[in-house]
Amino acid sequence: MRTHGYVLRSRRGIGSILGGAFLVLIMLIGYTVYTFSIQAINDQQQVLNDMRAYDIERSREAFKSDSEPSWSTDHLNVSIQNIGPMTTNIIWIGIWDGTNWNYSLTNVQVLNEKDDHWEAFNPPIIMKSGSYKKFGAIIPRISEEAGDWTYRLQFLTDKGTIFEVGYPDSRFSHEP
Repeated sequence: MRTHGYVLRSRRGIGSILGGAFLVLIMLIGYTVYTFSIQAINDQQQVLNDMRAYDIERSREAFKSDSEPSWSTDHLNVSIQNIGPMTTNIIWIGIWDGTNWNYSLTNVQVLNEKDDHWEAFNPPIIMKSGSYKKFGAIIPRISEEAGDWTYRLQFLTDKGTIFEVGYPDSRFSHEP
């Protein structure tokens, strides 16, 4: 009988050890979940801060047209000035038909003026603050009245801002 009582007493200690192990396991799982949630919150906050800084930079981009767009002998000319406080990169220029604003003119060659001669548009075009740049678009004329048609030129920057110039009336969609 004494041996039987000895076995029962030793089993009571095992239950306490198992209970302590489960308690430690629960605490470790809780700490891990807490650590991962804090890390996710910090990562989200960093992304939001980066987006705010990017939006502030983007809102500081500004252009203006120094003159009305005009036709030369074979192409439409437009001059723009970067009036924003920072350097901007123009990565795309689109020309749209004014009779159907959903129709992009695909057979148009876009030019930019460099050292008093015209060359093909090769993005990105870097425009420092205060600088002027002259762009041209060779638009095939179907008839003599083509010079009276309306066009919309869109300039896309590397930050995603779109500036527009209309021909014959010049309007920009984004000025400070």
